[in-house]
This record gives sequence, structure tokens and C-alpha cells, in this order.
Amino acid sequence: MMTTLMMLCSKKFCQKHKSYGFNGNNTWSETGYKCLRRDKVKEHQDSDQHKHSLSLELNQTVNDMSNNITSSAQKAIVDALKVMYYLISKNLPLDHFNSMIELDATNLPNLRLAKNDTYPSWEIVHELLNLLSEQVSDTVTNNVKSSPCTCFSLMVDEVSDNLSIKHLALCSRYIDQTGQLQRAFLVDTELPNATAETVTNSIISEINKKELLISDMSGFASDGAAVFLGKKNGVAKKLKDHNPAMITNHCRDHRLALACRDSFNSVPLMKKQTKL
Repeated sequence: MMTTLMMLCSKKFCQKHKSYGFNGNNTWSETGYKCLRRDKVKEHQDSDQHKHSLSLELNQTVNDMSNNITSSAQKAIVDALKVMYYLISKNLPLDHFNSMIELDATNLPNLRLAKNDTYPSWEIVHELLNLLSEQVSDTVTNNVKSSPCTCFSLMVDEVSDNLSIKHLALCSRYIDQTGQLQRAFLVDTELPNATAETVTNSIISEINKKELLISDMSGFASDGAAVFLGKKNGVAKKLKDHNPAMITNHCRDHRLALACRDSFNSVPLMKKQTKL
């Protein structure tokens, strides 16, 4: 019994992609070519059928490479988020971010996917920080919204940083699903100035951004500064104009700090200790 040799195009090209020639000819992709002649091979190499197969193979190769890069980048981002979360949870400086990335030699180097980009930089540090803060903020906001008593209280404090930029910190107290009292940090927002009008508008704006209702705000606490607790134009007074049922308080921790300061100044022995 004679064996007939047949010639097909490579498994990576016409045979793989089942390309057909002119008038649906499938000789090079399925049937096989009996005439083993070099000129016929050259003719097929230059044919539209073969060029179409090359194009399909190239596109598939590019897609496979793109998927591999995307997968590596996603793993790297997840690992980078873990590093960022660890630094934040342990109150460690963000300067340690790059050195901690080097601890993971499997995935994190994939962050340097582009030749001219350095992902372990301050840009990616701040981007990851924003991602984590947004996730935590959304979680806290949803917890406040899901409170069974549908109300919350707000604690605020104004402070200036080392660049003399004024900030307003907002914290919330609410009842969780198990009936336990919870405290949560909501937001730290910059202030152009520290007037009662500006602070009030900032508080209302942040409450609206988080889709909370000022009518559900049952309590307000701050330090005893006139800006916050002034009877005529203080922040507490302006907020009560929006919600008359709101209860306002002078923060007990601030009151304790004032009491300790006054007691310290009234005891001669303590004054002598400061001079030692």
C-alpha cells in the first residue's frame, strides 16, 4: 500500500485558523497539497489566504500578551494595596512603601510595566491611598445609613497643619445593626478660612456628598470656641436653624483639657516643675 505525502500550511497559520483560498479552496488548510514543489509553496506564501492567517495569528498573539500584562498588573496592584493598607494600619510612614514593595519579588516588580514609568512612586502611593480611603469612606457611610435608628451625631474639630492650611475633621457616632454605639472618622476637608459661615457650609456640603440628611443629625459636638458654640452666630446655632431638634454639646475631652490646664496653672508645685 503506497503512502501519499500531503503538505499543509503550518499549524500556527492556515491550518490553525482554517483559512480558505480563492473560491473557497481549502487545500493548504485541510485537504493538503500533493505537489511538493517549492514554487507552489512560495505562491501560497504570497497569497491572500496565507496573509490573512498571519494577520489573525498576530492579532491573537497581541491579545494574549495584553491579557498576560493585564493579569500581572492586577496582581501587582492588589499586592501594592496590601502594602499600603499595612503601612496605614500600623501608622508607619509612607516613605517605607518602596522598600516594602521590594519584599515581594514575584508580583510587585510587574508594576514597572512601562520603560519610562516608575509605578512605585509618590504618584502611585497617593493613588493607592485615595483608593483605600474611598473604600473605607464608602463602608463607613453605608454603616451610618444602615443604622436602625436612622440618626447620627457629628463631632468636629478645626486645626491648622504645618503649612498653616486649615482643616476640618468630621467624626460620627451612630448605632450599628447590633445595637452597639460606634464611632467613625468621616472626612478631613480643607477650609479657606475658619469663620462660622465657612465651617457650617463645609459641614453641610460633606453631609450632602455622603448622601446623609441633616434632618437625621441628632447631635453636634465641638470645642468651646465661639466660632462653634457662639449663641448668635456659631456653627451649632446655624446647624440648629436647619434642624431645631439637634442637641449641641461642648466636647467633654476639650472641657477636660481646659480643666487640666487651669488646674496645672493654679498649683505652684506644677509651675516649678515646668522650670526644671
